[in-house]
Amino acid sequence: MKRLMILGAAKAQIPLYEAAKRIGCLTIAASIPGPYPCFEIADKTCFVDVRDEDAVVEKAKTMEIDGIASCALDFALGALGKTNDALGLCGPSAKACALATDKYHMKLAFEKEGVSVARYVVLHSPHETSKAMETLSFPMVSKAVDQCGSLGIYKCNNEKELQDYVEKSFSVTRKPYVLVEEFLKGHTFGVEALVQNGNIVFMMMDNTINVQAGVETPIGHSIPMDEEGFLKDETRRQVDLCVKALGLDNCALNFDFMRTQDGIYVLEATGRAGANGLSELVSWRYGIDYYEVIVRLALGEDVTRFFTRQREGACVYTKIYTMKTGVLKRIHVPQAELSSCLINAMEGEKVNGYHDGRDGLGHMMAQGKTLAEAREKIRRTEEKMEIEVES
Repeated sequence: MKRLMILGAAKAQIPLYEAAKRIGCLTIAASIPGPYPCFEIADKTCFVDVRDEDAVVEKAKTMEIDGIASCALDFALGALGKTNDALGLCGPSAKACALATDKYHMKLAFEKEGVSVARYVVLHSPHETSKAMETLSFPMVSKAVDQCGSLGIYKCNNEKELQDYVEKSFSVTRKPYVLVEEFLKGHTFGVEALVQNGNIVFMMMDNTINVQAGVETPIGHSIPMDEEGFLKDETRRQVDLCVKALGLDNCALNFDFMRTQDGIYVLEATGRAGANGLSELVSWRYGIDYYEVIVRLALGEDVTRFFTRQREGACVYTKIYTMKTGVLKRIHVPQAELSSCLINAMEGEKVNGYHDGRDGLGHMMAQGKTLAEAREKIRRTEEKMEIEVES
């Protein structure tokens, strides 16, 4: 029986544990103590802060693991990479993970390889905003370099907002710097991919569904991408450049792109599967369980066989959310036209108006012969949905 350590034990990691157990792995949950659901699923528990890279390595040695994996958890990548290096496991290196979890050093690596990125300024203090204004024009974007789910990212329309939001970005980062970038005007889209032994095994482009929450924040995705045929070759070229720049290998890949009048830009990349339903969309497109693929990849198995066929049609995944903060009094989602629906929030508990990836109430999926058909099913469902929040 292979022994797999999984970093994180929250709701987002549940499918990874289930897939590992289904193929006969002994699962080890690595996480800080808390009311996390995966502790009940895992075969063994290992209490450790997954941000503490050295502590995770020592625990992994003690547990004599055969592989280490995670999903939807950017801040676990450092420990994952360091453990791979220390134990000779299959997965991204510590150096690659460090680049993929720091937007500033990621930008530097991208520039060396010719990746198309937005202009930016790095600030080492909230009092350096004048440096940004000397180089860039409003609007700008202030970014914490080590957060995910749009946390610490703000659109700044004027000097006051720039000062306020840079301070907010500094307040949530563990790094001694933040980025201020030019605000690109265009349409965002995403890419999911997987690299094994230096080869891109598959690449799937998707439409990003955004909601305005400080900046445009993703709440879902859909496939196939509207302009896939037109953009595919240049997107693939940029993906190859990103993988080379960061040195990522033997891992899932997630990219955020922006299409503008001047061409396409890479907003960021990381060495894990994307959130907001992207793993579920990969599973749907290829008729597989993508979480199982991630497990098998971490154990060193050849996973190319999982991507030989693609399903026809279209699929949309979107979060269920509210823009109002308060107590959830009632939630009803009609499911007649949905292929999947999960509600995480319970009536009577406090919920947050949507601001970043942590604020969803659940999710829903719809499929159709065309993207227009799948989108219309989601639209009709949202029209009939009832969410009552008491302030």
